Amino acid sequence: MTTLSVPPLAEPFSVPLATGRVLLIEDRGELAEAYAAELRRAGHAVEAHGAARPALAALRAARADFDCLVTDYMLPDLNGLEILRIVQQERPDLPIVFVTGHGDMQTTIEAMKHGAFDYLEKPVRGADLCKVVGEAVARRRAAAKRVRTEAPAAGRVVPARELLVGRSAAMVELFKNIGRVAAQETPVLISGPTGSGKELVARAIHQNGPRAKAAFLAINCAAIPEALLEGELFGHEKGAFTGADTKRRGLLETAAGGTVFLDEIGDMPRALQAKLLRVLQEKRVRRVGGEEEIPLDVRVMSATHQELPARIRAGEFREDLYHRLAGYEIVVPALAARLDDLPLLAHYFVERYAAEFGLRTAGIDAEALAWLRTKPWPGNIRQLQNVIRRALTRTRNHGIDVAAAEAAYADAGAARTEGAWVGEDGPALLARWVDDGLARWEARGPGAAGAGLREDLVEQLDDALIRALWRRTGGNRSRIAELMGVTRLTLRRKMAKLGADFAGEDEGA
Repeated sequence: MTTLSVPPLAEPFSVPLATGRVLLIEDRGELAEAYAAELRRAGHAVEAHGAARPALAALRAARADFDCLVTDYMLPDLNGLEILRIVQQERPDLPIVFVTGHGDMQTTIEAMKHGAFDYLEKPVRGADLCKVVGEAVARRRAAAKRVRTEAPAAGRVVPARELLVGRSAAMVELFKNIGRVAAQETPVLISGPTGSGKELVARAIHQNGPRAKAAFLAINCAAIPEALLEGELFGHEKGAFTGADTKRRGLLETAAGGTVFLDEIGDMPRALQAKLLRVLQEKRVRRVGGEEEIPLDVRVMSATHQELPARIRAGEFREDLYHRLAGYEIVVPALAARLDDLPLLAHYFVERYAAEFGLRTAGIDAEALAWLRTKPWPGNIRQLQNVIRRALTRTRNHGIDVAAAEAAYADAGAARTEGAWVGEDGPALLARWVDDGLARWEARGPGAAGAGLREDLVEQLDDALIRALWRRTGGNRSRIAELMGVTRLTLRRKMAKLGADFAGEDEGA
């Protein structure tokens, strides 16, 4: 018999646990015995079956009520969603816990969206299984005292595999949260560090929800000046201000029936926060310079990399707006918290850019992956994406080795600024760039030789611009010089300072 590695079960749990009757479905006999033994040791009565149909028959014929269903997701006769739908029709009060070795992001989202209590991936620790089942039994007992309502109808599920990649425990928990909230109309606040994929989470929620066929419109509240941001959000009437030559609908009005995603909501000016709060409360918007109140039908999601409670204490963010936006909160993990996903992410980006660049063969060495796992990744997924793209640009069909990974990481600016160039936009990027330049310049000390701060920053900007235009133009020097507004000779001098990256390149382009 296979035994599970089980730590003592007397550890503290997040909610009071209860014991009850558990219906277990597992087609591998040794696992069924192991799970049943651990659940019985925790005080549960267990009835085990090796397939779904006899277990469902036992559920219908049970003389005593079951308190929880624990089932594998892939079974010989039915899959997890089929079991879930049957049980929800016949026993909507019965919590279902999936234990499976076939999990992926979309499966997890679908299971949680359609009402699963929890979703555990094999190999599962006995303590984790007993904890989840105990919570499920306790919540069912509490729910029995409440008024029951109809289970929501199953909505159309849009595959989101192209959006989010990962199999780590942190990502599985993220997928569960997406599934829990996708079918609802609850406002969602998504927090997490810059470059971690907050907008992708919002898109996954949208695409798995009832508004999936309607528009998903996003706006970065930190990248647009206050005077323009108000018009972008609420729209304006003709003549409302200088330059308003025509009437224009705002983002909230344009997204009717769909979803509006307010990125970096923590940077929204306080005056606009009050206006946004009124719009969300009344579900009506008035264009700038207008009198008409326009009804709104949109779902609002927002995101921030900042600690909003700290900004509330500092008087920089409205607490009432925070509570209006945070109907449900999701935290996106940093890449450093999910390094087990790095190889999967790296391979995903290699395949993506190999197809984009038209490469016949491309890959990444195990040694390069091991080296990448040692880096801190302050720019998160966007930084890794940038590094893989740059590495493939260098190596083309030869694949990414350690040397290429190291060079691409340094080339992306990670080694110099720890990600200041990665995953940031507009004012936030400019502020960090100036701060970094100022620190380096002041570190030289009084009277040190070298260019002043402005010249130093301009040189960095030229370097970054040359590298970006080199990729965009395919190395066309004439076009790069034209776009930069410099002569070919000046461009050649600037490129010479960049070293080996451009050494030996054809200068006839």
